[in-house]
This record gives sequence, C-alpha cells and structure tokens, in this order.
Amino acid sequence: MTDTPNSAEREPQQRPQAMIKLGGLVLKGPAATVVISVMSALIFLAIFYSRPTVRMLASAAIWIVMIVYWNISARNIRPVARAEDPESTRRRQLLLNLAILMLFVPVPGLTWQFLAPSTTAIATGFTVQGGSALFYFWTKQYLGRFWSSAVAIMKDHQLVRSGPYRLIRHPLYTGMLGMFIGTAIVSGQYHALIGAGLGVFAYWGKIRIEERALSEAFGVEYADYKRHSWALIPWLL
Repeated sequence: MTDTPNSAEREPQQRPQAMIKLGGLVLKGPAATVVISVMSALIFLAIFYSRPTVRMLASAAIWIVMIVYWNISARNIRPVARAEDPESTRRRQLLLNLAILMLFVPVPGLTWQFLAPSTTAIATGFTVQGGSALFYFWTKQYLGRFWSSAVAIMKDHQLVRSGPYRLIRHPLYTGMLGMFIGTAIVSGQYHALIGAGLGVFAYWGKIRIEERALSEAFGVEYADYKRHSWALIPWLL
C-alpha cells in the first residue's frame, strides 16, 4: 500500500502470485516460484559451505521450516482489494534476505564474539528463536486467510482482535523479530547481530506502512484498536 495520493484501489485479483524481478525480466506464478526456490537453495548451500557450527545448522533448520511454511501459506490467500506498491515489497524482501544471510554467513571482520558461546547463552538463544517460531504459528491461526507476505487489504477484510491480536497489533512480526534475535544470540557473532538489526529495520518499516493501510481501511475502528493495544510487546512497545 503506497501512501501517495495516486494509490487508488486496485481491481480485486483472483489470487496473489509469486513474482520476482531480475533486471528487466519479470517472472510470475510457477516460474517465479521455481526461481525463488533455486535462489533459496543457493543461499543455504552458501551457508553450508561456510562450515557452520552444529548450533547454527540447528538454527538454520528452524528458519527452513519457517520459509517452507510461508510458501505453503501463500497459496491460500484471499483475493486482494488493495496492495502495497510491488517495488516497496521487493525492496523489503531483498533487505530481509540480506538480513537472514547476515545471521549465518561469517563475514570477514565481523566474526568477533559480542556474546560468548556459553551453554546458557546458546540455550537462551534457542529458547527465544523456537518460542518465537511457535508464537508465530499460533498467531497465524487467528489471522487465517487474511495473512499476506505483502501489506494488503483483502476483499471483505476484517479487523482481527482475538487471541494475541487482543493486545498486540502485529504479533506475527513479534514472532519474526524474536527469531532474528534468537539466532543472533545463538551465534554470538557481530555479523549475526547486524543481521538481526537489519531484520528489525525492515519490519519496523513494514509496520509503518501497514498501520497507514489499516487506518485508511478501518478508520475510527482502527484508531480505537490502537488506543487499546501495543505494536509489538504489551506494556512496552
């Protein structure tokens, strides 16, 4: 959803499709899905050949489960009435891909430990990451088919205020940011800390766009919701 005066409502679509832009080439649908899958495989091969520790392989496995879940969920989205500018979505996705890479790839000069890899630190990191993933899966059951990877207002969209949404407006992002932070703790290296920071930056920008879109769609109802809820963490943020 763009915030410019020209961001008029689009015609409802049958189903959102995967899309990827490579220079002047734009791929959609199954072709885009194949390219995205190949690129994801190359990313994880790069992580593997960087000789990660067992703890980082375990952390990466949780991320792989999440990515597979995203791809499956994307097939069951309701028809879209209004959507964020595709270019904005693409830029954020590139930033998030870079953030995930930074979590795992030992960039030269950024492999110093900001946190010693003690048993307590590693256990804390996995608890945060795993708990955040479970929180994400649980939260998504309340959002159902109103979920979308891009900021979008669905046809016949409803404002969900049940479950975690009773207190938190963006609990899915709480779960995702928890995964970034958990992986950074498991790693303990500065490249992972930078990756977590990039993830926070990307999702904070998405929250701002989404808040504007929901305010436009639901008006007074969303304003009341904001007064009685928190963006990410109850009683804190």
